[in-house]
Formats: sequence, C-alpha cells, structure tokens
Amino acid sequence: MASFNDILANVQAAIPQLTNTSAGSVYQRIIKAFSDVIDTVRTEIGNTVTTIQSYVRQNRYGKAKYYEDAAKAFQYGDNLEFDENYQPYYPTIDTTKQIVKQASADISTSTVEIGGEDYPVSTLSLKVAAQDENGQLIPLTDEQKQAFDTYMKNFEIPGILLNKYSLAGNVVKFATMNCVYSPQYDQATIASGVVAAMEQFRDSMSFNSAFYPNHLEQYVRSNVPGVVDFYLAGGQIQTDTGWRPFTESVIIPAGYFNYETDFEKNITYVSGN
Repeated sequence: MASFNDILANVQAAIPQLTNTSAGSVYQRIIKAFSDVIDTVRTEIGNTVTTIQSYVRQNRYGKAKYYEDAAKAFQYGDNLEFDENYQPYYPTIDTTKQIVKQASADISTSTVEIGGEDYPVSTLSLKVAAQDENGQLIPLTDEQKQAFDTYMKNFEIPGILLNKYSLAGNVVKFATMNCVYSPQYDQATIASGVVAAMEQFRDSMSFNSAFYPNHLEQYVRSNVPGVVDFYLAGGQIQTDTGWRPFTESVIIPAGYFNYETDFEKNITYVSGN
C-alpha cells in the first residue's frame, strides 16, 4: 500500500486536474495495478535478503558472530527444540525473554611448551551482559547465568573450550576531573549537562571495546554547550586484583564499565575568562 500512496501522490502533484478520489477511477486502478507489482517485487527482494543473511550466518559456523548471535537469541525460561538436522531452535520467538543484550566473543592465542617446543593454543571467550530497567548494562544473575551456560552447550563446537563470562561492570575513576566553562553559563546547568554526557558516553560505548579517556573528554566538550575544556587525569580501573592505573587507554575486562559512586562530586568546575 505504501507504493500505491507514493505513486498516487506523485501523479496528483504532476497532474492536479485528476481530482476524482474514487478508488474505482481509471487512473487509480492503473496505479493499483502497478503498485501491486512493485510491492510484490519489494517483498521478494526482502525475502531474498533475509535468506542470504541467514545463509551467511550459518556458514560462519564457529566464528565470533556465530556465538554472539546464539547468545543474544537465548530466551530465559524457554526450552530449545531440535529440527530434523538436530539444529536447536525456539518454537516461539519471544523477545521479552531475550535477556542477553550485549555479547562479544574473543579469540586469544598463547603458547605452551611441549618437549622443548612452543605450540600455539587458542582460547575462546564469550562475554555477555543484560540490561536493567534504565537500559544500563548489568551481569546475569546466578540463575540466569546457569541457564545460559546450559543453553550455550548446544552451540559449542566439540573439542573447543568456550569460556563464558557475565561480570559486573568494571569501575573507572579519575584522580582529576576538571571542567572549564564559559561565564555566560550557570554552573549548575553546566554540571547537570556534564554528568548527563558522561553517562551517555558510558551507555553508548561499544561493548567489549577499549576505553579512551580522551574520547570521553571530547564527547563532553562536543555535547555540553558552554563547556570550554574538560580534562581527565589519573585514571584507574578496578579489577579482580585491585585498582590498576591507566593513561591513554584500557581494556575493560567485563566488556563495559561504570563510574564510581557519586563520581559527580569529584568534578571541579572553573569559570573561564
């Protein structure tokens, strides 16, 4: 129907004398005939695209995207069934039960010494995270993680160990957070905008990517009117071994991060000249 409306609008714009609004009018019947063909072609193209995408996914068996897609398809509380080729599937797709909102598979290579020779050993890790009601990333609960681990066994390749993680976001903090703002702006307004921008940056950062302090600095400068400069120094990230300092960038072990509690109280605001 979208094609019909588009063609009708274009014809009426080109020939305003066609004022008959009846669906049985000659020109509208002609438009209907053409639009039906166009809609059919569009549908076939869409079906073809879906088929090709499905084929590509299936033929990247064992690749990172294969595990990520399988993780995001997990439906908490539902049981899998198997088709004639013993491929697992859910009889009913229920997106409200798909609790894994972010997933990332990594392949790392190390070496082991056997008989005086070094041999490469690959390790495959899958990190996943859920979301709370505010859209912020959180780890799966123990019960959810147990169900997820059982589910993922149906997609693992025999002989290849898949380590699955769902961790609380690593806390990032800075010894110095300075904001210089234009004197034309109220400090309370600037402070509110800076905190909101920092939270938006956190929530929009790609899952399992490196964290760059200068990217956060640039984001605040670009998105908060009145900010002249925003400077961070003395970065630290909390890991299993305690606080670890970083400067230019840092890999987030959990795949995502949070700021320390009440981080906004540690930002110093200075009115510029």
